[in-house]
Amino acid sequence: MSRLIAFGCSFTRGTALDDVWDFKNKCSIFPQPSKYAWPQLLADKLGLECINLGKGGYSNKAIWHTIINFDLKPSDIVFMHWSYLDRYHYYETNDNGIIVDHKGNTARDKAFFKHLHSDYDMLNDLYMRINHIDSLLYGKKRYHLQIDPTVAPTWNKTEILNIRLNDYKNKYPQANDKSHPGVLAHKEFATALLQNLKN
Repeated sequence: MSRLIAFGCSFTRGTALDDVWDFKNKCSIFPQPSKYAWPQLLADKLGLECINLGKGGYSNKAIWHTIINFDLKPSDIVFMHWSYLDRYHYYETNDNGIIVDHKGNTARDKAFFKHLHSDYDMLNDLYMRINHIDSLLYGKKRYHLQIDPTVAPTWNKTEILNIRLNDYKNKYPQANDKSHPGVLAHKEFATALLQNLKN
């Protein structure tokens, strides 16, 4: 069976949707992604196996790192749901990625965002990774998505689908944590993606 592989952050994982939410303690249940998240819904519509590799808090670098280390098959349909610009990771080893959090209080977090972060740099870093992955996956069915729109650098050669989950998040009730996209947002987003694939 062909597979739909989805890479991204919590917006891909389906964080705080009903099946991955502890209603008593009001917190997310890990480690499984939600069956109500858009990758599973879209895979069901296409009759494909779903492998949802979205991880909460993932930066664009972490998404890129996950993709380059995943064993993709020729028949896979691949979705890259790129994240926010104000997130970063660095890797001590292939298996040890450390989040640099824009909301964090560690000396590392503060130093990075004070001395090493700019929107310009992060935008170019994102598109470098997008173009690298698009080139790496040349010949595969691959689709790039973003949570929020960005203005691509003039050198960008990769198409980003003009369908954003954040637009649906703001239109429908949010997930149980009152922060992430809710069930209807994921459902409508999957429907919009399916329509785009048919066109």
